Amino acid sequence: MSDDIQISDLLARETVSSMRDAVMSMDRTGTIIMLNPAAERLLRVSAGDVLGRSFAQTFIDRVDLEDLNDCILQAIYDPATPHTAEIQILGGNGDRYHLVVRTSLLVGEGGEPVGVVAVVADVSEQVRLLEEKLEQVRVRQLFGRFFLYTLGVMSIGTIVNNLIARSIVDFDIYTPAFAWGYLVVLLVPSFFAIRAMGLSWRDLGLSADGLSRSLKEGILISVAFAGLVAILALTLYHFGALPGHPGQFEPLPTFGYLIHSFFQELVARGFLQTAFQRFLDDRKGVRSVLLTSSLFGLFHLHFGFSAVALTLVSGVVFGLFYLRNPNIFGVTLLHFFVGGCAFWFGLL
Repeated sequence: MSDDIQISDLLARETVSSMRDAVMSMDRTGTIIMLNPAAERLLRVSAGDVLGRSFAQTFIDRVDLEDLNDCILQAIYDPATPHTAEIQILGGNGDRYHLVVRTSLLVGEGGEPVGVVAVVADVSEQVRLLEEKLEQVRVRQLFGRFFLYTLGVMSIGTIVNNLIARSIVDFDIYTPAFAWGYLVVLLVPSFFAIRAMGLSWRDLGLSADGLSRSLKEGILISVAFAGLVAILALTLYHFGALPGHPGQFEPLPTFGYLIHSFFQELVARGFLQTAFQRFLDDRKGVRSVLLTSSLFGLFHLHFGFSAVALTLVSGVVFGLFYLRNPNIFGVTLLHFFVGGCAFWFGLL
């Protein structure tokens, strides 16, 4: 019988020692009488240093274990009542651990209460998986809103295109008034969608991150483009094939076009391209650039297919630039100079 008891005690100790959950026992005075290896790792202590010491004196100064201390101290003061608590503690590596603490009465061989035992289960992995599932649900909800937004703005664009194309309304589509009116029609649902999706200014490219590089590269590419446009315009003019007439530089309309370019890029690059890239898990971003450029090209259908093609090509250029420099201000500058030079040199 004695051998059986010794074997049973040995098995019990081995079982507790091999458990993944942290197990700690205290006697009726709160003195620590047992600590398994999992508890040593979780609490970052050595059993040899804490056994025989009061739990309160050992851990009372550990701010990172404040919630755990509260739960176990309640169990020590009221051992007959089982206690359960879900808590978080900060690990030594800076990670936050999610724990479930369960305490129960510890009884001796004669059935008399001798203390309290606490079992601490680390459920951090389960919490992480749950958070991932919740994030997936949130992303699906956001994609649903974005999909409805895309259908909405496409419908708006189609209505406007048909109204203009069929001359139901008599309005000059080549005036700044129409350009601003059309932009406002697209901006309103865009801002509602941005707010519904909870996008931040940083998500939209409105931050100081990469601003300097974005502006510098935008200026360099704009200057190079202006030179190419000038050469092309002079060549076409020489052969009498210039499609338009060189436009005059007027400060107020020019400033208005700069603001107009900003809002176009805010919707096209900051919102649409970023949203496509996120929902399609498009790490390289090329598919998102093509989708955004195609969508914006269709918004110019009322100007003719040549305008759609020009918008598509320029949109790809702007989109690739934004992939390299995800800041709205640089791509706005590029958009402004590309459109402005084409107008000033008579290519539009």
